Amino acid sequence: MSNPVNEAKSNGLLAGILIGGALGALSALLLAPKSGSELRKSLSNTCSDLSQKTGRLASNISEKTSDLVSTIGHKTQDLATTVRDEASDIADHAKESTEHVINAVTEKAEEAKEGIKAQLEAPRV
Repeated sequence: MSNPVNEAKSNGLLAGILIGGALGALSALLLAPKSGSELRKSLSNTCSDLSQKTGRLASNISEKTSDLVSTIGHKTQDLATTVRDEASDIADHAKESTEHVINAVTEKAEEAKEGIKAQLEAPRV
C-alpha cells in the first residue's frame, strides 16, 4: 500500500492546483471585456465547474480517508494480537521458571531435612 504521507501531500497539491486554476479563471473572467450577460453566464459556468470539481475532490478525500482508517484499524488489530501473544509467552515462561525454582527449593529443603534427621538420629559420642 502507498505511503499515507505522500498521498496527503498529493491531495494537498491537487487541491492547490484546483483552487489556483479556479482563481485564475475567475480573474480572467472579471478582467476580460465582456457584456454583463456574457460575464454572468461565464461566472455561472465557472461556478458549476468548480462545484463539480470540489465534489469530486471531496469524494476522493473521503475515499482515501476511509482507506487510511481501515488500514490503521487492521494494523492496530495485528499489533494487539502480537502483543497479546508475546505477553502470553512471557507469562508461560515466568510460570515455568517459577515452578523450576520451587522444585529446586523443595528438593534442597528435603535434602536439608534428611541431613538434620540423620544428624539427630546419629549416636552421640
